[in-house]
Amino acid sequence: MIIPSSVLAATWIPFSVVLLVELVLCVVFVQYFASRKRRECGSFLVCILGLLVALLSSSLLPVDIFLVSFAKENGQFKEWAASKESRNEMNELMQYAYYGLYGLDMLFVFGILPFAFFYNQSRDEADEDNHLSSRCVSALKWTTAFVLFAALLLTLGALIPLRETPGSNSSISDLEWIIPKLGNDRGENSLALVVNIFTTLGVFFLCFYGAYGMAAMPVSWIFGRLSLESTRDDLVTSEQALKVRIESAKKRNGRIKEVARMEGELEDVRRQLGILEQMEAKWCCAKCFLLCRPFQFLAGLIFFAISLFVVGVIVTTNLDRILNGEGYRYGYVINGTAWVNPIDYVLTQLQVAFPIDYIVLVCLLVYIVMCVVAGIVHSGIRICCVSLYKIRPRKTKPEALLFLVYILIFSILAVNVLFFSIAPGYYSYGTQTWNNATVNGTKSVKCADHPKPEECVKTANADFLLAYFYKMWVFGAIYYWSNWLFVSIFLAGLVFRCARGRPKATDAHFQREYDSEDEDNEMSEDNDPLLPAFRP
Repeated sequence: MIIPSSVLAATWIPFSVVLLVELVLCVVFVQYFASRKRRECGSFLVCILGLLVALLSSSLLPVDIFLVSFAKENGQFKEWAASKESRNEMNELMQYAYYGLYGLDMLFVFGILPFAFFYNQSRDEADEDNHLSSRCVSALKWTTAFVLFAALLLTLGALIPLRETPGSNSSISDLEWIIPKLGNDRGENSLALVVNIFTTLGVFFLCFYGAYGMAAMPVSWIFGRLSLESTRDDLVTSEQALKVRIESAKKRNGRIKEVARMEGELEDVRRQLGILEQMEAKWCCAKCFLLCRPFQFLAGLIFFAISLFVVGVIVTTNLDRILNGEGYRYGYVINGTAWVNPIDYVLTQLQVAFPIDYIVLVCLLVYIVMCVVAGIVHSGIRICCVSLYKIRPRKTKPEALLFLVYILIFSILAVNVLFFSIAPGYYSYGTQTWNNATVNGTKSVKCADHPKPEECVKTANADFLLAYFYKMWVFGAIYYWSNWLFVSIFLAGLVFRCARGRPKATDAHFQREYDSEDEDNEMSEDNDPLLPAFRP
């Protein structure tokens, strides 16, 4: 081992601490959303571990960046990283860590999660005397299909011919050193293809759920809900108006369907009035929420500022890549950066005091995951606009929770692409610099601004990502244009959420489309932190 043990300790000890923190967060998250009536220990454990592995796949990036940054000092490689063999060992170490976590992601996506999902589904569809063995057999049948599909993808990844590395006469020969030598190892190609397919799916989940949640969640916290008094006035007015409309429709012999619809709306209003009476009976809880309201308003402002900042940086980075990059056939890769990136600058400065940048990146990762979950809570799990499951605190069925973790695994893998879009220089080179000899002396140049062969070492994650930007350019083009989709959905979601205004105080506890198992008369005493509390 060429890398000193002190360097390895400084690298992996913070990662171990993050692992424990994320494990606690995963347990709390699953515990919060899991149904109180249907508790499946196996599904509970699968959700925790699957979510943890996905989070670690993105949490490994700061460790990768720290290693390449710590290898240089004042523009020169340190003694332990002076030889090319030591740098290759450092890169291989991170590659093996990524491959191990990506392999675990594949295991959950193609094996463990499908088995747990269909195992629970078979319980719902089976008779009461259905035994454990028959449920396992039913789940294995479906899981086998997922495994065969995984084998097909891995085989395609090994057989699909990739574009060769540009030669010396190529128009982009100056980028040859930027593009890694991916394509020599068929096992790496197979894994890279599957991970890029995962990431592509995750990018769309991140756009449709994460972008909307990034707009809706902070605005909801800022707006708050109507007070109990305002909610009662609104419901009473709606009740009286519906009564008048129903009577009028009956007198003029209106259509039966129209009358039935209005009677259903009237029943909903009365149910909300019943919920409101229970909330008014808990006067102390309402007052506690009012006391927390200023903190929630402040948090909403902070999160909204973060969302606007991230979206603004995505726009500027995308403009930089399309104006100064190499075009869609090279994944819009850019040799350095032409414009100043504020997130790049901040993270580069914080990286000097590692692990502060690690903490900032993990917090940003957790915030993005919160936005994805908020988007799913607001709109539910849908496929082709068809609602499959509702995600609600303490009322989410095991199947829905497994499906939620499925979406989050893909979305978290896509966060790496989002990080590349908001901080490409930091993502690729960290704080590395190289010394440029000029007539006026030696000048220190950032690798993020002007990378130089043999002087700048890319992170293993950047190698993995940029390889397919060139070798199979369609992924790079999808990742680039999905950023514009993310920005568009964020702006549309912001307008939509602002136009809706403040919800009633009963909206958090009332939904018309209840799952059959959640039809109960009791009102949950726990308030959803993803939704706003009362506002006078």
